[in-house]
Amino acid sequence: TGTGRTLGALADKFDQSNVENPSVFIETVKRSREKNSHFIVEWGPELLSFPLVLNLSSTHGVKNTRDKEIRKLFRNIKFRRALSHALNRKAIAQSVVKGPFLRPFAGGLTPGSLYFDKDSVVYYDYDPPSSKQLLDELGLKDTDGNGVREWTSGPMKGKELVFELMTSTGAVATQHVADTVLSLLSDIGIKVNPRPVPDSSVKTDTGKFEMYITRSGQEYAVPYAKYTDLAALQDNLPSWHQKGSKGRDLMPFEKELVSIVEEFSMESDFNKRKLLKYKYNNIY
Repeated sequence: TGTGRTLGALADKFDQSNVENPSVFIETVKRSREKNSHFIVEWGPELLSFPLVLNLSSTHGVKNTRDKEIRKLFRNIKFRRALSHALNRKAIAQSVVKGPFLRPFAGGLTPGSLYFDKDSVVYYDYDPPSSKQLLDELGLKDTDGNGVREWTSGPMKGKELVFELMTSTGAVATQHVADTVLSLLSDIGIKVNPRPVPDSSVKTDTGKFEMYITRSGQEYAVPYAKYTDLAALQDNLPSWHQKGSKGRDLMPFEKELVSIVEEFSMESDFNKRKLLKYKYNNIY
């Protein structure tokens, strides 16, 4: 594991390790400052991020009415914005590792990418009152006073707003993030059931997932090398909206991302590619 490799380097057993797991950040820095330390720490660009991913497919993995109505919510930008306003990202960062190691992340390209531009980022900051207002407007209200909102109309009327959140037991940081997310979403009346699974079981190809927290892939750091992962260019990617046997109903913003990435993939001029990625990140 990443933690094991780093501990091996600290014990002078390995020559080099990418310090990729936040759980060993503090120990690594402390040991590097010891008088007789046998290693150095070289800081690299910010490429480590942990997004909350929603399943945006309207059909793939949908088994029943509940699944169908959940996907409708996830595909509603007002609902997604409500979730974003509910996330206190500073608190989440500190729950993963105390200190100045991590900071709030809005999603999309990681800040260490050559294609990142902070002015292109749209950031919905921590604002629970806005979350509650948006959910009220969607007809999701706590009608029985138990702290959990319910659907007030449609086929799910009277049912509580409960979602399943998948994390990896191998990536401990995703579980720390999930623990804080559970608490923050509870504050706005959404109940989340955690589902930690082994690395080998974190599979999205079947479409049978609701939410999951992951460590961002390389495509958000070096997009030109892995551009096919950034939009709906392949049947099984992106993981948040796979095609499945019933096709794929792309939303307008997803179609824009496809168009941008296709143009990006054929552009040989780096500066022009950067401008395209600025637009991509703004939409994302």
